[in-house]
Amino acid sequence: MKHLPLALALLVFLAVALGFYLERPEPADASLFGSEMALAPELPPLVMPRGTLSLSGRVRAADGSDAADTLVALLRGEDDPSLAEPLYHAYTDAAGRFALGGVEAGNYRVLLSHPSAPPKTFALELPLEGEASWTLADPLPPLPLLPELRRTARSGHLRAPAGLTLHGQSGSDPLQGFEVVLRPAKDVPMLAGATERRAATDTGGTFALGELVAAHYEVEVLPPWARGGSWPILGRGAMDATEEAATDFELALDVGALAGSLTEPEGRPLPGALVKVSALDARDAGGEPELWPAGVTDADGRFGVELLPPGRYRLHFRAGAAARDLEVMVESGRVTEVPAVTLDPRAQPAPAGG
Repeated sequence: MKHLPLALALLVFLAVALGFYLERPEPADASLFGSEMALAPELPPLVMPRGTLSLSGRVRAADGSDAADTLVALLRGEDDPSLAEPLYHAYTDAAGRFALGGVEAGNYRVLLSHPSAPPKTFALELPLEGEASWTLADPLPPLPLLPELRRTARSGHLRAPAGLTLHGQSGSDPLQGFEVVLRPAKDVPMLAGATERRAATDTGGTFALGELVAAHYEVEVLPPWARGGSWPILGRGAMDATEEAATDFELALDVGALAGSLTEPEGRPLPGALVKVSALDARDAGGEPELWPAGVTDADGRFGVELLPPGRYRLHFRAGAAARDLEVMVESGRVTEVPAVTLDPRAQPAPAGG
């Protein structure tokens, strides 16, 4: 009985050893992967070319001064400097001196690079007798300096054409809400700092622009409903904003107007008829005539369209199924009276295909 603990310990050890033997991984069967398993190729270790030569010298700028912090690199003789990695490199010290050790004999291309000059490359054969004495390329020309911006303030006002009375919407000021657009004139250099500026007119058609870069500007006016756009242009001018004195600027609108009436066949006024105006001398991006905001005839069958730049226009009238087109000419400073138009709002639409 005194040997029982020893026997139990031996049995436990044998059980563990047997389990380890049964669970050990089997070697891979080479037949599963073909007759021979592909082995990874053994690459030779990368060896940095090391030689017994030394190269030292001095680099100067084109004016003869010491070129400190110049990169001196040796590339393979056939390498493109923009693509090759340097085999040996060093930077010059405050006196423009450099030193390279462990260099192999052979043909190289030298690259000299410094922020003040374009890169310079040339051929070199080692060994070299004595020290190297190299010069950087001619320095880069100085970058153009932006001119000093001078700013000023300008104010101005719009003026209606003589002989033409404008009417504001809902009794408002007729010259309020227009947009005055200033664009740098063609002779203003791009580096002058002048940019497009826009301002809305206030009471009486007045406008003001602060912090305006002093320059020559081309001025255009847009109607209230076209603010932020580029059409229609109701007036053009030129502003000289280069002088210190802030003089008031006046711009006359170059516009005309249309007026007319619609009646029914019996001669009664035709209210509520649709009136559309399109500019035959101005086309949109799709080649179609530019359109003005549509209007309707009033209780007396009258209509009026203001702020039309001089040119040819097409008027389109519609009441129910009845429609008619007219072409008219608008002149600056005049109200063109359109011949009376008769439409029958009770007319039946023409049959399809008839």
